[in-house]
Amino acid sequence: MFTQFKKLQIISIGVLLAGFIGAIAWFLMDNWAIKIPIFGFHNIIEDRVEKESYLDYRTQDLEQVLTHLVAENYWFLDTNELHRYFLTDSQPIPESHLGQKPIMLTFDDGLKSMYEYLLPLLEKLEAKSGQKVKVVLFLNPKSVNAAENGKSSKYMNCQNINEGFQKGYFDIQAHGFSHKKLTELDEKELIDELSDGKDILKGCLIGSRNTETVAAHFAYPYNEVNRKVRDYTTKYYLSGYLYNNEMLRLGWWSDPYRVSRLNAFRGDSPEKLIRLAAHGSELS
Repeated sequence: MFTQFKKLQIISIGVLLAGFIGAIAWFLMDNWAIKIPIFGFHNIIEDRVEKESYLDYRTQDLEQVLTHLVAENYWFLDTNELHRYFLTDSQPIPESHLGQKPIMLTFDDGLKSMYEYLLPLLEKLEAKSGQKVKVVLFLNPKSVNAAENGKSSKYMNCQNINEGFQKGYFDIQAHGFSHKKLTELDEKELIDELSDGKDILKGCLIGSRNTETVAAHFAYPYNEVNRKVRDYTTKYYLSGYLYNNEMLRLGWWSDPYRVSRLNAFRGDSPEKLIRLAAHGSELS
């Protein structure tokens, strides 16, 4: 009886000690890490509609967020800047960005509202502040095709995409050919979903400059990713984006194919997003 009690006591102490060490390690990692908030939006709506989705975000609320971020001199990253300066450290951070807080705004699915509401908002902000706000669009080529062929008015067509790209606001990246759950696909289906359609996105931008990094980065549909999906993604893209409602923390443990993003839903007030953005690291 006494021996069993001693064993339980030793085990309990060991568990507490491991938890304490783990907490200290997490605290140190969190303080050493460069933290970059990457917000993941979907649809933008102008006014309240009869059937709002939790994925909708009102233009007025987004304008409040962006106006604050511009006024506070945030550095609006595109996917290639994040990859170059932070995920791989392949180039030093430009001195012009020291003292700024980096941030990224992403929009999934390529909905028509990106052209109807988001693009005019970005132009309005630049006209007022003189600062260009870049955003990342993760697109499904199948949806782009449907818009091009007149089969859907829900998504942007090539003309819409090209206009935002040429004006320097849209960073065009991939989101799976048809937005399938990649973890449920067999090998051939997975390869097709990852590789098909990159030419469609690039084809939308024929005649534009600087298209070599179009469709170079990937956002996992439905946040569905496992080791197999991650490993196949490395064959076709430079990085992979999650939708796990976490701040991106960069350190020796970072994985370019597990880039965290924060959810931006209808119920998230501008004040909440502004507070989250403030937790990002200032570059020094």
